[in-house]
Amino acid sequence: MSKHKRSSDFGRLRQWQVLSSLMAAGIVSGCANNSATWHDPPLVGSSFACIKAVDSVSPATSLTADSEVVAADYVVDQDRSFGSGVSTEARDSEFFVQQAEPIRPTCPPPLVVVQSDEAPLPRAYNATEDTPVLEAESLAIPPTDRQSPENLALLHLDQAIGMVLQNDPVLRAGFEEIAQARAEFVTSSLRPNPELEVIQSLLPLDRRFVADVNEGGPPQLDVLLAYPVDWFLFGKRVAAMRSASAEVRVSRAQYADLVRERVLEASLAYYDVMEAQALVDLARQDSDNLLLVEEVTSIAVENGAVPQVELSRIRLDRLNSQQALREAVRDLRTAKADLLAAIGGEPPSSFDPESDFRVNDQLTVPLAEGVAEQLQSEVERVVATAVANRPDIQALQLRVTRGRAEVESQRREAYPEVVPMFGYTRQFQQRAIGFPDANSWGLGVAMTLPVSDRNQGNRLLAAAQWRQGDRELQAGLVQLRAEVVRVVAELETARVNASAIAEDQLQLAEQVRDAIRQAYEAGGRPLIDVLDSQRNFRETYGNYISSRADYLRAVQRLNAVVGTQMLGAPGP
Repeated sequence: MSKHKRSSDFGRLRQWQVLSSLMAAGIVSGCANNSATWHDPPLVGSSFACIKAVDSVSPATSLTADSEVVAADYVVDQDRSFGSGVSTEARDSEFFVQQAEPIRPTCPPPLVVVQSDEAPLPRAYNATEDTPVLEAESLAIPPTDRQSPENLALLHLDQAIGMVLQNDPVLRAGFEEIAQARAEFVTSSLRPNPELEVIQSLLPLDRRFVADVNEGGPPQLDVLLAYPVDWFLFGKRVAAMRSASAEVRVSRAQYADLVRERVLEASLAYYDVMEAQALVDLARQDSDNLLLVEEVTSIAVENGAVPQVELSRIRLDRLNSQQALREAVRDLRTAKADLLAAIGGEPPSSFDPESDFRVNDQLTVPLAEGVAEQLQSEVERVVATAVANRPDIQALQLRVTRGRAEVESQRREAYPEVVPMFGYTRQFQQRAIGFPDANSWGLGVAMTLPVSDRNQGNRLLAAAQWRQGDRELQAGLVQLRAEVVRVVAELETARVNASAIAEDQLQLAEQVRDAIRQAYEAGGRPLIDVLDSQRNFRETYGNYISSRADYLRAVQRLNAVVGTQMLGAPGP
């Protein structure tokens, strides 16, 4: 079996392990088969293809026939009103508990760890036996150390995002917020327990009761059974369930926003590594070229063709280039450490811990023309799209809904507690007073009188929290609009900067550098021309790499701010 075949098999196995874990956790659903439903997805921005999947958590239990709610997968219809006065058990049983519709994500195909030299492809495809595997064209310049790029494992952006969803401890900790909200919902749905009292009273203290001699008592046994019904009469339980179910929705939206933020952080770290590794390749090539010039100059000095000062000058430039190479390698190691931390602190299991890895290079993809101008002219539409898709905005909206439900819940808590009682009494009269023992029963109701405590404090608190949530929603919408305007402007600036340096300019700068160096070797050009051409190539290529990386990051930020894939991979 070839290396590529083994790598492809492992990639498919690894990706389905990731998806299986996510589906088992309830984070990803909707993948009916191995082929999934994701056809020809773009590379740039594809990290948000499955963000909304987090709103669909795994069902734990179900509803019983009498609306005994034991799972938070079921949420309360927010549009039903409670009404007023006394409710009925039938009203409680129709309480408006509906199953939350999970948002079905579009699942990415299995991804492959590629270690081959196949022709580049601009898109990602399903990893099947007869389907090509992604291998984007790279700016890589072969390094001179022991490991060449062909021998390094290749990490794709979709793989990095899958590792974030599987390994990130921040996401695992955030998911527990949903579990806590579900627990609160279960607590609010529980009916109160009945109370049982057993009392033996009128027992003799100093001597026994005897009829006609020492009469007393008679001793009696009381058994009381009480069950509160105010939760049913006044709808307290229904209101508490409504508030708790809204909190479950809030926690789910907050978790989805946490996923959005963590995926964005991992994507930006991925592009940082991409930029750093291209800069390392550039610095290495610059150092190698200066080393060749130094060798030619050294031979010329030995032959007396050029003065010693030219050799000293070229050596100084070479030492500076080697320092720049060391700094670039340092930056690359730092960027890779940040990427590994962003994907959960664990390196990909397919990589040798003693070796290194490269990220898939997307710096050469064509730029999307005219998109930023269109977005700037349709800011309101973009803002509306962001409002509909951003999970943090949805969380703020749900918090307002939860605030209204909590106000109603606290209002109903002001009603009195009502506890009906049924009692049984056994009087032991035969020995005490000479009459036959007697059995009797009784009914009663105990209730509080809301004279001074009518839950005023909690009602005021709930109303204040409701108003606060509404103000926070308004502030979030204002901030969202500012974010949209900012990222659109950043995208346009990054696109203009990236398009200012075309690939044909890079080729021309490289050709000029090589031609001047060859002319210098033949004695037709001075050293100053060689150094100027080398510096011009280095600066042009460095600006090209940085501007392209900035553009990719701007695309990723735009998709994150809007909450959906607003702009896909730049290309035809």
